[in-house]
Amino acid sequence: MNPQFYEYVMDQLLGMGALEVFLTPLLMKKNRPATLLTVLSSPDHLSPIIDFLMKETTTIGVRWREETRCCATRQVISLETKYGPLRFKLASWKGEPINLSPEYEDCKKLALAQNVPLKQIYEEAKKVALLFQKKS
Repeated sequence: MNPQFYEYVMDQLLGMGALEVFLTPLLMKKNRPATLLTVLSSPDHLSPIIDFLMKETTTIGVRWREETRCCATRQVISLETKYGPLRFKLASWKGEPINLSPEYEDCKKLALAQNVPLKQIYEEAKKVALLFQKKS
């Protein structure tokens, strides 16, 4: 498949209800370069996703399997930084916070609005997250 199509294919699959789509570069037999397209979805989206893959990509076959997973609970919280408010994803496991990550799009918007380097916004966000976690 033409690599220029990757964005289109990923956007379409996500729009069809895929939970995640990712591409992995690999070597096939005889050292031929290839790309593995992986789609995670619920079983009720399987049929339309397979139809799409067969019609819109160069694949001639699709493999699937059912998997189980456990997930941390997630919530979005807003914390104040010296550049303005930022949303963070807070992940918890068995009631205990385990990860706190700033929303990239919020960091990007603040960087553009404040005319500050994105990495500076992100560093500030990490400091705020660390203080929040120490208080929790």
